[in-house]
Amino acid sequence: MRFLVGGDYHLKSTRLDVGIRLLQATTKLAVLQQCSHVIIAGDLIDEKHGVRVEVLQAVYSEMERSRKKGVTWVWMRGNHEVGIKSEPHKTIMTLFSGVCHSLVEPAIWELPESVLFFLPWYLPQEYIALAANLASTSRTYSSKRRILLSHIGLEEGKASPSNMYINQAVSLKHIQEDAYEHVILFDYHIRQHLSGRTLYGGCPISHCHGDDLGNGVWLVDTAAGILEPIPLPDSFPRHITWRPTNPNNSFLMGFNPQDHNRVIIPREFATVWRPLYPTAQFQFTGEGPDTTDRRLSEVQQKGSPEAIWNQFVKLKTIPEDQAKLGHTILKEVAARIHATAKT
Repeated sequence: MRFLVGGDYHLKSTRLDVGIRLLQATTKLAVLQQCSHVIIAGDLIDEKHGVRVEVLQAVYSEMERSRKKGVTWVWMRGNHEVGIKSEPHKTIMTLFSGVCHSLVEPAIWELPESVLFFLPWYLPQEYIALAANLASTSRTYSSKRRILLSHIGLEEGKASPSNMYINQAVSLKHIQEDAYEHVILFDYHIRQHLSGRTLYGGCPISHCHGDDLGNGVWLVDTAAGILEPIPLPDSFPRHITWRPTNPNNSFLMGFNPQDHNRVIIPREFATVWRPLYPTAQFQFTGEGPDTTDRRLSEVQQKGSPEAIWNQFVKLKTIPEDQAKLGHTILKEVAARIHATAKT
């Protein structure tokens, strides 16, 4: 079996154009590499804060188009495909069973020369128990190449290139990596090897500053024993942080205004640098992100709580009785705050 594997695509409505290009580029790469499947090991969409219909439509359409080209998508649940984390099986993924393999539970695919084990995201206690069961089953296939694909944040993995580690309840020992030839994980957005067997695949494009800039899509050929990262046939905006060692030299080699650029320099150089890179976000050495201008404009735009409520009433066509109730509540809250301040 020859397939692509990736994860952490995080499609959402605010950058749907990029998301559609990413889906199309993945299908194109699968066709070019003569892959029968594209496996997304979690977080294909960004359901954490709600999903809009146009995102679902884009994913569905591309999966349908891909099948007509001979490529089937396999979509495994990640932590962002869970609306209520205490009930992981309540996921919108089930709507896609007609155009892809939708995996919300552990699965085992036995191939002539290998076995694929799928372990979706679960809360730690259940994940650990399921990982133990899969490892036990895997050992019964000792004559075949065994690959585990999962979506989980491990204690030993780093969440960003700046070596940020997060305290996690799940660790390498729970995966029982010795039960597999390869363990390919997603969740952390930086490509990294935790051992000779276990790696994080990274993400296909950068979603924010700190993400891995490398392509997080892998080519796997179970018959030939191939496991290697492979670039997408398209380019996408990157999140790049520039820290010039000599702020007197204001030339940034390779600067692309289409990228999401953050430039960190001493504040006294701002008057020179800002006109040269008007699309960049500036942060000053020793300070937090430069958000003063944006915050001031937001305050001036939105105004008082009453003004915000009036805008909301108009936007959502709130009935008059509810609009009045909202103003009454605002007055009561303001009165309580005033009374508290006086005491």
